[in-house]
Amino acid sequence: MPFIRGLIHSDGCRVLNWVNSTPYPRYHFSNASDDIRGLFGRACDRFGVDWRPNNARNLSVARRDSVRLLDQFIGPKH
Repeated sequence: MPFIRGLIHSDGCRVLNWVNSTPYPRYHFSNASDDIRGLFGRACDRFGVDWRPNNARNLSVARRDSVRLLDQFIGPKH
């Protein structure tokens, strides 16, 4: 998880997404490198974090259980 935390702290964020006037947290990871995005995805897979591509450069973690899991390890950006 330290690797995922480092990637989120460098190229990611935790945001509130609004759906039907209800906010829910999600994580975004953005990087131009296919290799770096691949490393992020494989690391998430290894820890059971469900992720999806948003577009060509952005990945998203939005499922409630996966966000909770990341919340346990990521912590605030410094």
